Amino acid sequence: DCITQAISPATYNIGKCPMCRAVVSVYSTVLVDTGKPLREPKYSTIFGGVYVQCGRPGMASYHFDSPDVCYIGYHHAPTEWKSEDGTPFPARKPFLSPSFEPATRTFRGEIDWSDHPVGGANKWVYNVLFSESLAFICGGGIEQLGADGQVIQTKYFPRDLMYWREPAPLTSIVGSVYVQYDQVGLASYHFESEHEAYVSYAAAPEQWRLGDSSRPPAKKPFLSPSYDPQTRTFTGTIDWSPTTFGGDARWEYTMIFSEDYTCIACGSVVAFGPDGKQSTTIRFDGSTARPSLLESARSALRPRAPALTYRRHNEDILELFAW
Repeated sequence: DCITQAISPATYNIGKCPMCRAVVSVYSTVLVDTGKPLREPKYSTIFGGVYVQCGRPGMASYHFDSPDVCYIGYHHAPTEWKSEDGTPFPARKPFLSPSFEPATRTFRGEIDWSDHPVGGANKWVYNVLFSESLAFICGGGIEQLGADGQVIQTKYFPRDLMYWREPAPLTSIVGSVYVQYDQVGLASYHFESEHEAYVSYAAAPEQWRLGDSSRPPAKKPFLSPSYDPQTRTFTGTIDWSPTTFGGDARWEYTMIFSEDYTCIACGSVVAFGPDGKQSTTIRFDGSTARPSLLESARSALRPRAPALTYRRHNEDILELFAW
C-alpha cells in the first residue's frame, strides 16, 4: 500500500520508493505473488507511433511507421527552418540505419544533412531512450557532427528537447477525464459513458466545504446526464440538496466540446440557490491560456472561478513533466 500510494496516478505513475527513496514507477514495480507490474504500459512498441514536440505533428516530429520506415516530419515546420544554403527542410527526412532495442527501449538512427548542412552539421546521430510506458522520450540525445566527423553540439532529451507520444484522435468524450490546472480530483469531470458521468473532488483543498461543513465527495454523480454527439454537447445536473456548496443547492451544466475533444470549448454552469432562484452563471472558456502556477494556487483556494478552463487529461504529458 505504501508503494502504491507513493506512485499513484496522482503522481503521474512515478514516485520515490518509501523504503530506499529510489525513483520507481508502476511499470517497473511488480507484485511478488504474480510477478506482474502494478500497471501494464499503454503501448507495447514505438512502431505505429508519432512523437511530437509543441503538441503538433510536422514540427520535427518523430514517426516510427515500422522498423525500417522511420523519419522526421517537417510538414508543419516554420518557413524559417532551412539549411545553410536556404533549402527548406523536406516534409519527410528519413532516419538511416534505424534500430530499436525493446529490452533497453533504445532507438538509434542517423539523419544525413551532407547535401544541405544545417547549423554547420552534416549528420545528426540519435540515441533515444523511451520511458517504461513508451509514452515519452526520457533520455538520450542527438550528436550533431561536422564534415570532419567531430561533434559540434549535443542536445539531450528531455532537458533540451521534450517529446511525447501523440494520442490517437478522439471521437467522443466517453472514457475521457477533463481537468482544470492539470489536476485530477480538483472538480474534474469523468465521462464513463454517454449516460454516466461524475465530478471528482478526491483532491479538493481542505478549505472546500459544503454547507454542513462536510467535505465534497470523491465522486459526485451527474443527475440526468445526456450527451449529443452531433453537437458535442453534454448536459447534466449536480444537486447538493439538502445542503449547499458555495451557497448553491444545484448546478446545471452545459458543456460543448471542441471538435478534437481536447477541451471544453464553451458552455456554462448555472447555479441555483436553496430557494430555487438562479444565482450566478459561470462560463466555460476553451480559449483561456493555461494559468500560471501562482494563479493555480490561488484558484485552488476557492471552489469557483470567473471562467472555467478544462482540458482533457493527458497522462502521458504529465508523466513526462513528472520525470
